Amino acid sequence: MKIFLLLSILVFSECRKYSISTDSSEAGSSSVESSSESTKLSPISLSTLKKYLKLSPKDESFLKNKFNTSSFDLIWPKSEKEIAQLKICSLKSTLKSQEVKVKIVKISRIKAWYRQDKDKTYCSSDAKSDQSLIPIEFHVSKELANKPRFAKFYPDESQASSSNKKHKALILTHQYLTNSVNLREWFNDKKTTLDMKEMEKILKIFFTQMHAALNSLLEKKFIYTDFKPENVIININNKKGSAFLSNLNSVVSLGKSGKLDKICVMTPEYFPPVNGVSDSDSKKLTSSFIKTEGAKATKRILSWQFCMSIFSLVCQEFEDKKQQFVDRSVFDKWKNENTSLSRYFKCPKSKISTSFTTV
Repeated sequence: MKIFLLLSILVFSECRKYSISTDSSEAGSSSVESSSESTKLSPISLSTLKKYLKLSPKDESFLKNKFNTSSFDLIWPKSEKEIAQLKICSLKSTLKSQEVKVKIVKISRIKAWYRQDKDKTYCSSDAKSDQSLIPIEFHVSKELANKPRFAKFYPDESQASSSNKKHKALILTHQYLTNSVNLREWFNDKKTTLDMKEMEKILKIFFTQMHAALNSLLEKKFIYTDFKPENVIININNKKGSAFLSNLNSVVSLGKSGKLDKICVMTPEYFPPVNGVSDSDSKKLTSSFIKTEGAKATKRILSWQFCMSIFSLVCQEFEDKKQQFVDRSVFDKWKNENTSLSRYFKCPKSKISTSFTTV
């Protein structure tokens, strides 16, 4: 059963690169953590990680016991000094001869926490020093460990720090996807070599796979609130490639009520507009949207972000035209007519694809 509408009419033309600005504020846009895993990586020592991430002795001991720390290669960010600034990094390592991706996140960088006995999400501003709280990214990764469209997760080789700061870092270990890039990188690389029909066919596969991934979360009463091309990983080991949903730090629980009541991570450029609220006030933007949309907030945020992700890739004039989406009347007309964005999103230099229809 399709839980939210797959509103995926595509437009095609050569697309100028569109960069999403990021910040580290709560309910603000999240950093692009999914850097290419196919480029040449640089070695990094445990002592360097300890220095820049200020790891605790327990964190250090965990890494030594689980991994060959002499084999760490830095995937993201690209320089060691950025680690201290961003308070997060991704490493390549080996685990029983298998290549894995190890993500280390400082406690202060975690945006969403989860309490399982209450089935409730807490954003960083309202999370208490409660040992019952764990990072929601760890919990959701375990829940989806065997689901397709998510990189394989190794819970026994991962460390879930609690909000009382017993540990200094969250450590997540996933399958390492050799030769992978995010969807925006993939599109910018392929747009000059693939013809329109081939590009259209492959993108349709990717977005269908992502529709399945988002539904897998909804089936377990979780919603992914920061859907955008940078959070979709394309594994290019075969000709067409396969899409995986990454960065589960934006997930929140819908709880026992099954309703969206808070958002901890989102990107304003992809978020539905709210009357009288600017993109810069992301906290008010999310709370006002939930209040305005009520029970339909979950479906509408997913459908809108899904469509905006498609158009941000393939609309040649997106950078110039995106401002029109700040207008609440565009969103209201779109949701009331229950149809695609193409009717309201004008890209004169682009042609609407005839093989993509509203499902």
